[in-house]
Amino acid sequence: MKISQYARIDASSETVNMCIFDGEGRVLLERKTEAEPEAIIALLHRFARSFDRVGLVAGPTASWLRAEVRAARLPAICVECRRVKGALSAMRN
Repeated sequence: MKISQYARIDASSETVNMCIFDGEGRVLLERKTEAEPEAIIALLHRFARSFDRVGLVAGPTASWLRAEVRAARLPAICVECRRVKGALSAMRN
């Protein structure tokens, strides 16, 4: 049985806040690390070999980091928070 795992990465120019959670929304790991692709990928691989999705919050470094994370064969996407908030608020409870 496969366990769903997701990662959320919020990057600034110097540091990255990372949160890894399961399919039920339970937080499995919260960590701050340097904003370097090698450090991010190493932390992701140390935690798990497989993720359903790795979301990077849209910002100045997000597209560059997305390309680097995808090159490491992780399913990375960029997420615009305002659009996600709008979509989620339109959903029924």
